[in-house]
Amino acid sequence: MAAGGRTGRRDRAVLGRRRRFAPAPAPALTSRPTTLTGLRDLARDTLDGIEFQQKHTSGWSGKVGLLFGAETGLSDSRELTRQPRSYPQIVHEFGEFLRTTITCVSRMPDIATPSVVIVLDELDKILSPEEAQEFVNEVKALFNLDVPGFLFLVSVSEDALASFERRGLPVRDAFDSAFDMIFRLDHLRLPDARAVLGARVFGLPDPFVCLCHCLAGGLPRELIRIARLVTAEPGPLDAVCRRVVEEDLKGKLAGLRTVVAREAYDHVRTSDLVRHVEAHAVPDAHVLLSAAARPPIPPGDDAGLQRVQLETLGYLYYLGTVREVFGDGFGEDELARGRDSEGDASFDTLTSVRQLFAVNARLAWLTVSAFREAWGLDVVAPPEAGDVSAR
Repeated sequence: MAAGGRTGRRDRAVLGRRRRFAPAPAPALTSRPTTLTGLRDLARDTLDGIEFQQKHTSGWSGKVGLLFGAETGLSDSRELTRQPRSYPQIVHEFGEFLRTTITCVSRMPDIATPSVVIVLDELDKILSPEEAQEFVNEVKALFNLDVPGFLFLVSVSEDALASFERRGLPVRDAFDSAFDMIFRLDHLRLPDARAVLGARVFGLPDPFVCLCHCLAGGLPRELIRIARLVTAEPGPLDAVCRRVVEEDLKGKLAGLRTVVAREAYDHVRTSDLVRHVEAHAVPDAHVLLSAAARPPIPPGDDAGLQRVQLETLGYLYYLGTVREVFGDGFGEDELARGRDSEGDASFDTLTSVRQLFAVNARLAWLTVSAFREAWGLDVVAPPEAGDVSAR
C-alpha cells in the first residue's frame, strides 16, 4: 500500500507533462548506399525531407488498479516538428547527395565519366524574359557545386534569347555569367540531314531528303516528323510535296486564327486577312505566290495586323517556293543546283527561311526572294515595300 501510494504520487507528477525536444535535424547522409536500390531509397527520403514539413507524435498511456477500487492514470507524449529548410541547406544537401551518388555508381562497371548528368531542356518555353532570368539566377547555385563527376547541361534556343533581348532584357548576359562553357549549335545542314535520315529511313532518295530538309528548318525533330509524313504514303516527288505542304498549310491557318483570337483584333481588316489566307491555303505554287503578291491590308494600316500579314503571307511565299521547286519539273539538274551550290541557290538557304521567321519576318521574305532570284524564278516584294506586284 505504501509502495502503491508512492507510485500514485509519482504518476500524478508525470500526468499531463509534455517533454520538449529540439526539432529533428535534416537527415545526414551518414549511411552510404552501395546499390541503386539503396540510392533510390535515400533519394526518396531526402526529397520528402525537402518537400514536406514533417510532424512526428508518439505517446503511451495506461492505468494501474489500486486497492479499494481506486485507479491512477499514466501518460507521456512527445511531438517533433521539422523546421523548413533554407535554400542554402537544400543546395548543400543536394551536393552531398550528388557526392554519395557518384561514389555509389563509380563502383559499378560500364559507368562513364561524368557519372551524373542533369539536363534542363527547352528552357525557352518560359515565355517571360523576366521569369527566365529569375530562373537562371535561382539555379545558379547548383551550377557552382564543386562535385567531380557531375555535369549540368541547359539548352535554350538562340531564337528565344533573341526574342528576350528584343523585349529589353539582357538574358544572354545572365546565361553567359552563369555557365562555365557555352556551346552554340548550328542548325542542320543538308549533309547532316542526310546522315540523320539515313540512320532511320533506308534508301530514301536524295530529292525526298532535300524536300524534308527544306521544310524542317534545320531542326532534327522537325526533320524526323516531316520524314514520317513523306514516307507515310509512297508516290512521286510532286504528289508527296503537295501532301506535306497541304498539312503544313492547315497548321498555319489554324495558327493564324489562334493569333487573331488571342490578340483580340477588332480591326475591320482582320477578317479580310483571314479570308484571304483561307482562300489561298492550297498546295499550289501559283495560288500561294498570288496570295503573297496581293496582300489585303494596305500599307499604313494597323501595325499589329501589318506584322501578322507579313509573317503569314511570307510563309505562303516560302511554301509556294517549295512547291515550285519540288514540282513536276524537278530533275537531276535541279537536284545538283540545290545540293551542290553554295550561297543563295543552295537548299540550305531555303531551309534557313523557316528559322528566320522567328527572328525577322521581313528578312525571311527577302531570303526567299534571294533563293528564287538565284534559281531564275519570279520574285515578290514584301508588302510594306509598297510594290506588291510580281516581277
